[in-house]
Amino acid sequence: MTRPYRLIIWGPGDMGGRALRTALASPDFEVVGVKVFSPHKHGKDIGELAGLAPVGITATAPKAEILALKADCVVHTPTTPSLVQGADADVLDLLESGKNVSTRCSPMSRTRCSAPAPRRCGWNATSIRCLRGRGCGSAAV
Repeated sequence: MTRPYRLIIWGPGDMGGRALRTALASPDFEVVGVKVFSPHKHGKDIGELAGLAPVGITATAPKAEILALKADCVVHTPTTPSLVQGADADVLDLLESGKNVSTRCSPMSRTRCSAPAPRRCGWNATSIRCLRGRGCGSAAV
């Protein structure tokens, strides 16, 4: 048997919370971290954030802590305008840290990405990771 996919949930709000509950209930996934934005969620057990029993992993607000985690994929679900505004830079940071990203934001492109050109174009054959952009419905996550 292969190991479960190690996931990070970026933003456990409505859609991210659904993804978190689904991942915690599945033997196919191991949630290794959750990035939160609300101070009252920082340090809380991720199971409790999902309305489930505690699982022994705490949610964190600092992006650096999330970037340091070993994970196969980040489920990136910012929804509020203030969170979406910085999404391009966040996704690039996640990709550069070696993680694949599935995002509910519009796929980044040269014309829509707000990141500076060197960050958009600075990939080489050994650093490319997968970016999958989907629509904004919860089924897309």
